[in-house]
Amino acid sequence: MTEQRDHSTASERPDLIEALVADLRAVEPAPTLARTLASWIGFGLLSTTLAVLALGGLHETALADLASPRFALEHLAGIASLIALAYAALEVDVPGAPRRSLLLVPIVLLGSLWLAIAVGARPLHALEASMLGKRAHCFLESLVIAIPPVLIGLRMVRRRSLRASALGGVLLGLAAGALPALAMQLACLRDPDHALRFHFTPMLVAALALGLAQGAGRAGDRRSASPGGPD
Repeated sequence: MTEQRDHSTASERPDLIEALVADLRAVEPAPTLARTLASWIGFGLLSTTLAVLALGGLHETALADLASPRFALEHLAGIASLIALAYAALEVDVPGAPRRSLLLVPIVLLGSLWLAIAVGARPLHALEASMLGKRAHCFLESLVIAIPPVLIGLRMVRRRSLRASALGGVLLGLAAGALPALAMQLACLRDPDHALRFHFTPMLVAALALGLAQGAGRAGDRRSASPGGPD
């Protein structure tokens, strides 16, 4: 009787293994950092451009302004800051990532250069202040324009890492807010004080909101995982 049961179990085992193997699906490798970064920046630039054009477009002298060396340098510094922020946001919570100091130092240096050129000392401003292209709600528009890059960025971050820190949220918020900040310099009035208050401040708002949200979410996950936590 026992021998028959053992023989029956042994004969069923290959069938079970075959069934399990048949249900297996190939696991797609995680996208590389370079591909993810390029995808996010490409999507962010496209969505920001479409949103700015839909909400009023660029001001009349936007393209001519880029011929100014200072204005061109400002945008190059802004793009470099955007890339550094996005890179850090996608990488900071990934196991085995570079030390946080190595991720943050380029951001501080490039961001400081960008702000110094855009809203810093007056001698840097080769272009005169202009009311051309003034938008009534550029602050609110900047926040709205940043939403799609934030949502796509959150999905990409979660594909690369199961955890999401408050610092990662801050970096992603800054990166997403940098997109409309760059665009508004070409789509809204040209004035350093206005740019600081209404084009760059939305970056801080997005960073604070996303950092608090991810920090609260991670704290909730820790409470749920701790012994005696909610079921």
